[in-house]
Amino acid sequence: MPLTDEDARQLRIRTGMPPNYNGDPKNPFNHSAKRLPDSLNCSFWATNLPKDVTVKEICDAIRDCGRISAIHISRGETYPGGKKKYAAAKIIFVDLKGAQMFFLLAVLGRAPGFIVRGRRAYVERNRHKVPPQLGLPRNHTRVLYITGHYWIANPSYLTQFLESHGIVFQLESTVELPRRDFDHPDLRRLELRFARYSGQARRAYLALQGEAGFRRLSPPLRVDFDDDPCDVRVLERGLTMHNLENRLEACLPPQARFPTFWLCSWD
Repeated sequence: MPLTDEDARQLRIRTGMPPNYNGDPKNPFNHSAKRLPDSLNCSFWATNLPKDVTVKEICDAIRDCGRISAIHISRGETYPGGKKKYAAAKIIFVDLKGAQMFFLLAVLGRAPGFIVRGRRAYVERNRHKVPPQLGLPRNHTRVLYITGHYWIANPSYLTQFLESHGIVFQLESTVELPRRDFDHPDLRRLELRFARYSGQARRAYLALQGEAGFRRLSPPLRVDFDDDPCDVRVLERGLTMHNLENRLEACLPPQARFPTFWLCSWD
């Protein structure tokens, strides 16, 4: 039986969610881990973003950090006369390494802070705490790589298909990839970059994989998880955890420094 609006509001309050949050209050992923130590919190709250900021702009600003689990943008309130305040965003990483890298690079970037469209956003650990998703397979991301006939592997058809299955989603972007020489002439390759893994990319993956008609095609539709463009190994940047810690210590006043136990091994 579906919850009434008031029941859903009360459940959100009991589980640590904002009363007006639009997420599913029955989904355990949306519940706050209230007793989680700050050192294990993979969720951040960024404020002072442009009022019409997009998921793509946020992702572009946090490349080379780690796999994103979810991004949710809050547009804020409206002043009298219709003028919007700044926006804010909840940014959740899959694992602690990505969360640490994001914090370090947000502080140690070329410009001070986390810069989106020339505006400095203020980043702090979110009060709605989310632990590392230790059980999530390494190849599972918010990005789907789709290979199929041109009448399926196109943004218009896929949007219609997912909406018909009741999947509410938001995309960072859709990337149409070039055909390879050995591809079937009717095949197209497409990348869908969702704003969220749980409830969006994962549900889309299951819906596409479960469609019997797609499996009977020749060749059949192929759906795989692809690399998250926000996820790049630290060593590929010529950085190590040790020199990141040293640079952080050098640029922050003592009262603002993180305790060393907040940083984990990269092994």
